[in-house]
Amino acid sequence: MNPVQAEPAGLADQATGAPAAIELRHLRHLRYFVAVADVGSFTLAAERMHVAQPTQSQQIRRLEEIVGASLPQRRRDGVQLTAAGHQTRQRCSPPRTPSAWSGSGWIATR
Repeated sequence: MNPVQAEPAGLADQATGAPAAIELRHLRHLRYFVAVADVGSFTLAAERMHVAQPTQSQQIRRLEEIVGASLPQRRRDGVQLTAAGHQTRQRCSPPRTPSAWSGSGWIATR
């Protein structure tokens, strides 16, 4: 399932433990999460996104509630993504090869 398919927000897939699909209305949460995942720091990511760090943290906590899993592991020396965090980050990136786009949800197919 790709991340833009509508699905009731909530818990992770009980069978696989994979994060639930995320609805389009949660793109703001994803943008903040991707920034944290890319720079490895809540503070630096907040500066990059031009928001206050507490606001960014709140948005990511909300995203964690939506997918039903912890995404970044908050540590003194920065941020480390959990397995669910890595999977979510990977699902936020477009496919690397154009041939994979049609089945990825990035290009609508008929």
